[in-house]
Amino acid sequence: MVRWLTRTFVNITIMQSSHASSSTNSHITDKTLADLEKLTREYAIGTLDTLDGFSKYWNEFDHIARKLMELKTINKAERDLYFWIGLPYALRKSISQKLTTMDVAYHERLIPTWRDTIQAGRHVFNDTSVG
Repeated sequence: MVRWLTRTFVNITIMQSSHASSSTNSHITDKTLADLEKLTREYAIGTLDTLDGFSKYWNEFDHIARKLMELKTINKAERDLYFWIGLPYALRKSISQKLTTMDVAYHERLIPTWRDTIQAGRHVFNDTSVG
């Protein structure tokens, strides 16, 4: 009887520790590059015509991209590129025009930074809280 209880306890302990370690890592690895690509594809073919919609996109994007950057799956330049291509063409064009007036060196870069894109996007939607 003691042997059976010991074996059962050991099995339960092993199961719990393997479950704990997998659940501990799941919060880090629950987002993949495929998730980021799916998000950017979905938004790129849609329309973003309000500040709320734009904010939703950048928050969803940031949630995934931040994890991927922590895991070194993508770097800052790749983050900037994915964010940019996830914007619908009409919004990219408007943001690009705004960046031209805000940033003299904008034309020297092919892809604006994530922060510059967000700031210009907020201006495009006439967000008065931008400083």
